[in-house]
Amino acid sequence: MNNPLITLLFFIILWFVNSLSSLIYFKKVNKRISLIKKKFQKTEGFMAIAVEKVNKLRKVMLIVVTNADGKIVECEYLYGFTNLAPFKKRLDLIGKNIHDIEKNKNDIFFNALKTCSKKIEEQMN
Repeated sequence: MNNPLITLLFFIILWFVNSLSSLIYFKKVNKRISLIKKKFQKTEGFMAIAVEKVNKLRKVMLIVVTNADGKIVECEYLYGFTNLAPFKKRLDLIGKNIHDIEKNKNDIFFNALKTCSKKIEEQMN
C-alpha cells in the first residue's frame, strides 16, 4: 500500500460499495412500505413510520398501521447491523390500542413506538 493510486482506488471501491448498499436498502424499504399500503388501502386507518436510535450503533425503523379506532393491525420493524437485515413483525403489539403502547417503557423500541403513536394521533385529529 505504498502506492497512493492503490489507496485511492481502494477508497473509490469502498465508496461505490457503500452507495450500492444504500440503494438496495432504500429500494427494500420503499417496496415494503408500498406493499403495506396496498394491503390496507381498502380499509380505513392510519399509518406511521419512525426511525429512531436504539443505542449508539443501531437504529430501528418501525412501521405501524392502525384501524380507524386506533387498534394496531400491522406492526413491522427493521433492525440490524447491516442493510441486509429483514423486516420482522411485532406480533405482540397487534391488537393493542395505539395509546396503550406508550406505557411499555421497557420495550427496546420505546422511542420509535412513541413517535409512531404521536404521528397516528396527529392523523386522527
